[in-house]
Amino acid sequence: MGKFAAQFKSINLGSLRKPRRTKWGNNDDETLCSWVADMDFGIAPAIKSAMEEMIRDEEFGYPFWDLDPVIVAFESRMKRLYNWTPIPERTKVLSDLIQVLQIVLHHSTKPGDGIAIHVPAYNNFLVNIEEMNRRIVPLQMEFTEEGWKCDNTNLAARLKAERVTMIIVINPQNPTGRAFTHVELTELAEAAKELDIPVLSDEIHSDLLFDDHVHIPFASLSDDAARRTITTTSATKGFNIAGTRTAIMHVGPDALWNEISSLPIDYFGAPNTLGKVATAVAWSECEDWLGELNEQLAKNRAIIDEWVATFDGKVKYHAPEATYLAWLDLSRTKAGAAPEATEYLLENAKVRLATGSDYTKHTDIDTHSWVRLNFATNEENLREILKRVSAVL
Repeated sequence: MGKFAAQFKSINLGSLRKPRRTKWGNNDDETLCSWVADMDFGIAPAIKSAMEEMIRDEEFGYPFWDLDPVIVAFESRMKRLYNWTPIPERTKVLSDLIQVLQIVLHHSTKPGDGIAIHVPAYNNFLVNIEEMNRRIVPLQMEFTEEGWKCDNTNLAARLKAERVTMIIVINPQNPTGRAFTHVELTELAEAAKELDIPVLSDEIHSDLLFDDHVHIPFASLSDDAARRTITTTSATKGFNIAGTRTAIMHVGPDALWNEISSLPIDYFGAPNTLGKVATAVAWSECEDWLGELNEQLAKNRAIIDEWVATFDGKVKYHAPEATYLAWLDLSRTKAGAAPEATEYLLENAKVRLATGSDYTKHTDIDTHSWVRLNFATNEENLREILKRVSAVL
């Protein structure tokens, strides 16, 4: 039994249902929640200890560091895990990835431009692209016998025809759980080079990988990729600290860096001290906790695999290569006949999953019968969720 096994075995539903929590708080006591991408496991003890020490010592004054601890931890981790050395003095610490997306869209593209992104995609990215008056150009993920695929044939020509001025890569991909291969990423990088456009690479799920799948930072592909990639990531997914509101933006393109560097020094604001400490500790002291977490998530994924197999093909699904998210097609079940499969499950099974059509917003792709299930919970709760869903399909 691992050092942290007890933490992953039991969860406190009473605590999870507190009103301040988005995932569980806004639901009745009968509903089991598996939608928002928060985990039910709590946080690594090292993070908790560091934050408790700050509170005990009342460290709430203006902070001082010789070097920003988040930047130091990020750069060290990239070198240690991926043998990638980020460009020196090109990293900013911000509040979250949506802030990074908005900054990059505002300063690197203009209204009416095409923004290429794999679809289905993280819903808040789609919403923000639309709200900032850019056009979503879907790189459609296709469900095949071998897994989720995207056709990159003649990619540069297709993007040019759509007047694409930026590619967004979410890797690992949300919601399909793909961990893109070196070949797939290189095809995207070559298209970006041919069109001379930037790439925004969201790598927030990179800590959560299964089997022999590996994460490849987009900026590590080549010198050219490094100079046209904006990398954004955070410890919030892998270490369950979304409320600490801390993320990084590493800027490769000279033009973007020069533009944002010319803005007033506090223009983008900054995360609070607790968030910075939590992130720095997560990235530098919690690999053992993360390793056990991924072992538990692999067990949970196996439970989903076994559950799907009981439907003899009526539920379409590929086991995710990364993330703790299962992307499930219920079109051949009773839920698939409903306007939204998630609404059917909420009403009939008292289970709340993430709504499929949110991940194709502002596109012509129909995913009303799809649901995204967050399996980052203990086995008992996961089995009860699946039992309830089975009973109404």
